[in-house]
Amino acid sequence: MSTAAKKEEKRLKPLKDAQKLKANKKCADCIEKFPQYANLAMNTFVCTSCSGYLRAFNHRIKGISTSEFTTEEIKALANGGNERHNALY
Repeated sequence: MSTAAKKEEKRLKPLKDAQKLKANKKCADCIEKFPQYANLAMNTFVCTSCSGYLRAFNHRIKGISTSEFTTEEIKALANGGNERHNALY
């Protein structure tokens, strides 16, 4: 593995760790397991179906494995998450 790849893996570690938390293993908006999208407007993890609905409401959605995340987005998702969001709403 190259040095650049190792740096990127280290930078993404907080995102991957947040995704592994129990509350984030279920969509923030329904009961679907293992969400593969991040709702950057609310800093939550959502499923494919909910990501489509949220895009219709102009929420910023990114695929976890298919998108590039900024350091700020990673920090926001790591500090947010489904449990914190669902406690507020």
